[in-house]
Amino acid sequence: MLKNIDFFCINGLIPKFATDNKKNLKMIELIGTNAGLVWTALNEGGKMSVKAVKKATKIKADKDLYAALGWLAKEGKLSFEEVEGDVLVELV
Repeated sequence: MLKNIDFFCINGLIPKFATDNKKNLKMIELIGTNAGLVWTALNEGGKMSVKAVKKATKIKADKDLYAALGWLAKEGKLSFEEVEGDVLVELV
Protein backbone atom coordinates (compact mmCIF):
# COMPACT_ATOMS: atom_id res chain seq x y z
CA MET A 1 0.00 0.00 0.00
CA LEU A 2 1.28 3.46 -0.89
CA LYS A 3 1.90 5.99 1.80
CA ASN A 4 0.68 9.56 1.29
CA ILE A 5 4.21 10.78 0.59
CA ASP A 6 4.65 8.08 -2.09
CA PHE A 7 1.43 9.23 -3.74
CA PHE A 8 2.60 12.84 -3.83
CA CYS A 9 6.06 11.87 -5.12
CA ILE A 10 4.66 9.66 -7.87
CA ASN A 11 2.31 12.42 -8.97
CA GLY A 12 5.09 15.02 -9.04
CA LEU A 13 3.76 17.13 -6.20
CA ILE A 14 6.87 16.56 -4.08
CA PRO A 15 10.10 15.59 -5.80
CA LYS A 16 11.13 12.14 -4.56
CA PHE A 17 14.73 13.25 -3.96
CA ALA A 18 13.48 15.95 -1.58
CA THR A 19 12.01 13.35 0.73
CA ASP A 20 14.96 10.95 0.70
CA ASN A 21 16.98 12.47 3.51
CA LYS A 22 17.87 15.58 5.44
CA LYS A 23 21.02 16.17 3.38
CA ASN A 24 18.93 16.76 0.27
CA LEU A 25 16.59 19.08 2.12
CA LYS A 26 19.56 21.13 3.32
CA MET A 27 20.91 21.33 -0.24
CA ILE A 28 17.53 22.50 -1.55
CA GLU A 29 17.43 25.13 1.20
CA LEU A 30 20.95 26.30 0.25
CA ILE A 31 20.00 26.56 -3.42
CA GLY A 32 16.89 28.58 -2.52
CA THR A 33 18.90 30.89 -0.27
CA ASN A 34 21.49 31.42 -3.00
CA ALA A 35 18.72 32.05 -5.54
CA GLY A 36 17.52 34.84 -3.27
CA LEU A 37 21.02 36.33 -3.18
CA VAL A 38 21.24 36.18 -6.98
CA TRP A 39 17.80 37.76 -7.38
CA THR A 40 18.72 40.59 -4.99
CA ALA A 41 22.03 41.26 -6.77
CA LEU A 42 20.33 41.41 -10.17
CA ASN A 43 17.47 43.51 -8.85
CA GLU A 44 19.93 46.06 -7.49
CA GLY A 45 22.56 45.90 -10.24
CA GLY A 46 20.64 45.13 -13.41
CA LYS A 47 22.15 43.02 -16.19
CA MET A 48 25.42 41.41 -15.09
CA SER A 49 27.91 38.84 -16.22
CA VAL A 50 27.82 35.54 -14.35
CA LYS A 51 31.25 36.44 -12.95
CA ALA A 52 29.89 39.74 -11.59
CA VAL A 53 26.89 37.95 -10.06
CA LYS A 54 29.25 35.56 -8.30
CA LYS A 55 31.27 38.47 -6.92
CA ALA A 56 28.17 40.44 -5.87
CA THR A 57 26.59 37.49 -4.07
CA LYS A 58 29.83 36.16 -2.57
CA ILE A 59 28.73 32.64 -3.49
CA LYS A 60 32.03 30.76 -3.44
CA ALA A 61 31.39 27.54 -5.37
CA ASP A 62 30.51 27.67 -9.06
CA LYS A 63 28.15 24.72 -8.60
CA ASP A 64 26.19 26.65 -5.98
CA LEU A 65 25.92 29.71 -8.22
CA TYR A 66 24.80 27.67 -11.22
CA ALA A 67 22.23 25.80 -9.12
CA ALA A 68 20.80 29.15 -7.98
CA LEU A 69 20.73 30.45 -11.56
CA GLY A 70 19.01 27.24 -12.65
CA TRP A 71 16.39 27.62 -9.91
CA LEU A 72 15.56 31.16 -11.05
CA ALA A 73 15.69 30.22 -14.74
CA LYS A 74 13.25 27.35 -14.18
CA GLU A 75 10.89 29.81 -12.48
CA GLY A 76 11.08 32.03 -15.59
CA LYS A 77 12.73 34.91 -13.73
CA LEU A 78 15.94 35.21 -15.78
CA SER A 79 17.06 35.87 -19.30
CA PHE A 80 20.50 35.02 -20.61
CA GLU A 81 22.58 36.54 -23.37
CA GLU A 82 26.04 35.66 -24.61
CA VAL A 83 28.22 38.62 -25.61
CA GLU A 84 31.83 38.16 -26.67
CA GLY A 85 32.16 34.92 -24.72
CA ASP A 86 30.59 36.27 -21.51
CA VAL A 87 27.18 35.11 -20.34
CA LEU A 88 25.04 38.03 -19.18
CA VAL A 89 22.03 37.45 -17.00
CA GLU A 90 19.16 39.74 -15.99
CA LEU A 91 15.78 39.58 -14.32
CA VAL A 92 12.71 39.50 -16.55
